Amino acid sequence: MSDELRFERLIDAPPEVVFETFTTPGGQEAFYGLDDPGWIVESVCDLRVDGVWTITFGPARDDLHRHRHLFRVIDPPRRLVLTTMEFRVDGSSFEFTTEFTFVEHDARTLMTMIQTGLPTAELRDEHTRGLPNAFDRLERVIRAQRPDRAPRDRRQRLRMLDGRFVLERTTSAAQDVALQADVLVLVFAPDGRTRVRRDDTAEDAWAALWNGDQAHDPQATGLLSAIVAPLAAGELPVWVASSYDGDLILIPANRLDDAVDVLRHAGHQVTR
Repeated sequence: MSDELRFERLIDAPPEVVFETFTTPGGQEAFYGLDDPGWIVESVCDLRVDGVWTITFGPARDDLHRHRHLFRVIDPPRRLVLTTMEFRVDGSSFEFTTEFTFVEHDARTLMTMIQTGLPTAELRDEHTRGLPNAFDRLERVIRAQRPDRAPRDRRQRLRMLDGRFVLERTTSAAQDVALQADVLVLVFAPDGRTRVRRDDTAEDAWAALWNGDQAHDPQATGLLSAIVAPLAAGELPVWVASSYDGDLILIPANRLDDAVDVLRHAGHQVTR
C-alpha cells in the first residue's frame, strides 16, 4: 500500500533495554528530538493499555506539531501498537496506526516501526525522512546508558603480554634505556621520561594488554575509548601508551581478572 510506512534498525542492545529506553521519557524525547538547541520536545506518557502518550515537538512555540498516541497493545519487550492522532501547525489532523516491534537478533534488537492508514503517500514520505535521525538519537541514549558496552564496530581483540611490568620515571640517557631488553615502553613528555619495564617479581606490578595485532588506522575514532570507558565504569585503573598500529593498556596485575571480565562483557575478545 502506498500509505504504509516501514522502517527498521538493528540496535546493539537486547530487546529489554531497547523497549525500556523507548518507553521512558529520555528515549521518547530523544526519538522526537533534533540536535538543534532550540528544538522543543515535551512528552507526557501514561504507559498502560488505553493510556495516552502525548508528545509536542517543533522549532518554536508558534510552530509545533503534536502526536497523541493511544496505547492499544503493550507486550514488553516485544511489541507496541498505538492509535495515533497527528495535529499539524495548520490546524489539520488525521489518524493512523503505529506499531513498534522489538525482535532479538544475535544479542541485538531489530526494531521495526510500521505506520498504516496515513492519508497520502506524501505524508508517508515526510514521516520517513525524519526516522533515520529519530533512531540515531534513540541509539545514542541507549549507548549513554550502557557505558560498559562497546559499539559493535569498535569491539577489538586484545592479547595479554607475558610477564608483569613496572611503571617508573627514569633519568637514564635515552640511548641507554632503549638498549635495555626488559623495556616495553619509553615515553618522552613535558614531565620527563617514563618507562615501562618487565619485572615479574614486582609487588605493585601491572599487566599489559595489546590491541595492535590487527593494526588500526591512527585516525580511527573511538577504539581506545571503547576499551578504557568500560574499565573506568568498573573502577579499574589504567595506563595507556600508543604506537602506530595499536595501544598498550596497563592494568594493575591484581585486578587483571576483573578487567578481563569487564572487557569481555563489553564485547571485546581477550586472549593470552
